[in-house]
Amino acid sequence: MGTLIFLIFVFFILIPKLQQKKAQQEKMRRDYDAARRAEAAVRAAQNAAQSAAAAQRAAEQNAAAARRAQNADAYPPPTRQPKYQQGAGAQGESLWTRMKNLKGEQDAQTLSLKKTLGVILGAVGGGLSCLFGLGTLLSVTEFIESLSYGYFFADELTISIVSALVTAGGLFLVRTGAGVYRRAKNFEWYRAIIGERRECPITDIARATGRGPQKVLRDLQELVRNGYFPLGFADVETGCFYADNDAYRERNPEKAKWEDSAVRSRPVPRPQPAAQPTPQPEPAPAQAGALSDAQLREYKRRMEQIQDPALHEKAARLYEHAEDIFAWVQLHPECTDDVRRFCSYYLPTANKLLATYNEIAPHKNDSQVAANIESEVSRVLDTMTTAFRGLMDNLLQNTAVDMQAEISALETVLAQEGLTQNGLTLQ
Repeated sequence: MGTLIFLIFVFFILIPKLQQKKAQQEKMRRDYDAARRAEAAVRAAQNAAQSAAAAQRAAEQNAAAARRAQNADAYPPPTRQPKYQQGAGAQGESLWTRMKNLKGEQDAQTLSLKKTLGVILGAVGGGLSCLFGLGTLLSVTEFIESLSYGYFFADELTISIVSALVTAGGLFLVRTGAGVYRRAKNFEWYRAIIGERRECPITDIARATGRGPQKVLRDLQELVRNGYFPLGFADVETGCFYADNDAYRERNPEKAKWEDSAVRSRPVPRPQPAAQPTPQPEPAPAQAGALSDAQLREYKRRMEQIQDPALHEKAARLYEHAEDIFAWVQLHPECTDDVRRFCSYYLPTANKLLATYNEIAPHKNDSQVAANIESEVSRVLDTMTTAFRGLMDNLLQNTAVDMQAEISALETVLAQEGLTQNGLTLQ
């Protein structure tokens, strides 16, 4: 009966799932190959244009050479090659020079060298760990056996310790070699997928490699930490890999602007004379209050420009929740960290939505696109109202938890001092 169930599981569940997974992988591979072919066609067109330009430059150089040949006296030939001739020294690059250049944008030969180095380290470490691990096991066995007979041999203990240390060193070499090989392989793979793009969604890389997005994100972060992409970085919030900061700013101008303004808004400490006492830093609630006043005033100004009654009511409801949140933070400065992202992103985004709506509102009766934007803004305002209400509930919940802890501590102290006897309890 068990065999029959196993066969049913294999033929009707396991094998179809494997076939489905294989078909998905083949489809992803075909899509990736098609994209690569399209990129290859674009590169071929660019190369053809460059070849045509190079041929034109060569024709111009030949014409200039012919003119110089006619005037040999005016243009004497050089007696030696210039030191800056292209390629001078590139052919004589030593192996040690390439071994030192193990970080940064690496060519195929350097990557091949690194993978070979990883395999060598892994093989040497594996051999050492296996050989000395066996020696450690034998020496420890002999040492325990001598102890069981009442003898203590210091040389056997020393051999065991040295063998164990060499075994640990071999395992470290195996781990290091595996890491070097894995990073070089991943860099070669991911660089081929990213190509010349300045920004690439992590989901596209995951789809091309067949790995999960989180796995691809960890691999890219590891490659960035080890210097394989000197200027690149993987952004978690946008889910993209950027070639440099310029690509990030072009793709996310508003977000970069807010990040820059947040950095510039930090007060810069001024040097004080030695005779004067050091001034106390301003409390965080004052900074949070100033920011909240500016954002709320901006939001209220944009809200008052809305002519649609239903949308104006939704924006006013959102304003009430935001005002309650900032009023609570001013009374409870310890909650400032809980609303930091609310101040730096959520409320500015709401201001941007209202500004966009006010720009397209005059065209909503004549344009379907403007009408769609209005419906989207209305829907997002509902979502943000729910989120603001949830944030306020969280702040109140934290206060309730603190109050419950104080009440419990008070009841415990009263009970220990015998003040809650005879039915006099604190409810």
